[in-house]
Amino acid sequence: MPRPVGVVVIAVLEFLGAAGMALGGLVALFGMGFLARVLEQNGTINSSMVPVVVGAGVLVAVFCFACAVFFGFLGYGMLNLRNWARIATLVLAVLGIVLGILGIVVGLFRFGIISAVFSGIRVAVNGLIFWYLTQPHIKEAFGLGVLPAAGVAGPSGVPR
Repeated sequence: MPRPVGVVVIAVLEFLGAAGMALGGLVALFGMGFLARVLEQNGTINSSMVPVVVGAGVLVAVFCFACAVFFGFLGYGMLNLRNWARIATLVLAVLGIVLGILGIVVGLFRFGIISAVFSGIRVAVNGLIFWYLTQPHIKEAFGLGVLPAAGVAGPSGVPR
């Protein structure tokens, strides 16, 4: 069975997420060092706090790079029709739906209409991804065909 176009689109989104996380890691790594030096020169923080700020930037960068690797593996797995990638993407879609609904609620209570609209788009995209990856023909593409009923005899007469 050929690779479905929607799976390629989801894989591209995951590769874009990986690139964004890698870029965020670079910004955190270099930006926090720069910020620490600027704050030190302005007298906002003393020189003993510079390593703390730089260390926080390193921690954020390590987290971002780990997420970038994770999303890269997910994109690779989706392109190669690996079921573990489909399941991980489904879990992330559910998480995105829950966090998006939370974003809508927070946006409406804080009168952040733009935030609520973007959170609504997030819920819709993640809902569409979840719906798409649970379709029977997509499951079949990932090697998950319909299992026969218990006790049904196969072509040789032996139960499957």
